Amino acid sequence: MPSGSPPEARAATSIFPSALCRASRISRTSRRTGVGEGLTSWLKTAVENLAEDAVTVELLDIEGTNFPVVSGDDDDGDDHDHDHGYGKGDPHGWLDLENGKLWLAAIAETLSQVDPDNAVIYDANAHAAEAEIDFLVQQLEARLAPVQGRGHIVFHDAYGHFQAAFDLPGLGAISLSDAVRPSAARLSELRDRVVSSEAVWVFSEPQFDTALVETLVDGTPARSGVLDPLGSSLASGPTLYPMLLENLGNSLADCLTP
Repeated sequence: MPSGSPPEARAATSIFPSALCRASRISRTSRRTGVGEGLTSWLKTAVENLAEDAVTVELLDIEGTNFPVVSGDDDDGDDHDHDHGYGKGDPHGWLDLENGKLWLAAIAETLSQVDPDNAVIYDANAHAAEAEIDFLVQQLEARLAPVQGRGHIVFHDAYGHFQAAFDLPGLGAISLSDAVRPSAARLSELRDRVVSSEAVWVFSEPQFDTALVETLVDGTPARSGVLDPLGSSLASGPTLYPMLLENLGNSLADCLTP
């Protein structure tokens, strides 16, 4: 992954392929897995430079992929471009563990077609990863059950999948897009929510400036924390995806516990 690539590059190039390709010598120039053009439009040039017989997979276009409505809202009246090219569906689909299982199967099938000599390995890796996800879901359900219903504000509209899966009510997002700075009206609205104690925590992310979060919580009972939907501190490899989700769940549980 080249230096300076957008944060979503990690989800597109590391989270899923590494879990399936670790036992194969298949060339990286013969297949490309991306979350979807709405999040990874920067990959277009790279794809054009792949081998002529390269196979691409747009994960968000796979039939059955879940798209909950984004966690941010539009009632501040601003003209937001926060759909990442996918309407009001949340394209951060890797935060839905059922999407993760669906995508693993699709990637394994595609890799098997490209590299049939290792098809058995891809299939076995996919099934092992799916079982790991099922176990992780049980762990996260138990871990997050005590904090269900605890209000919080996130930095940007990336968490709809995870919030919906574990009944964690998001009260809004500071920014409705990775690239759009929130308006003064939106910050005022979110500040009002924090002051009224609807939100007990306001979360920033490692790749964003925390100054906006500090502005919202200053002088209120709310506290600030950090969520990492990309696993930016984790090493790429077969454990990246489950560790990313486990860390996200643990961060929410730790912070939202009264």
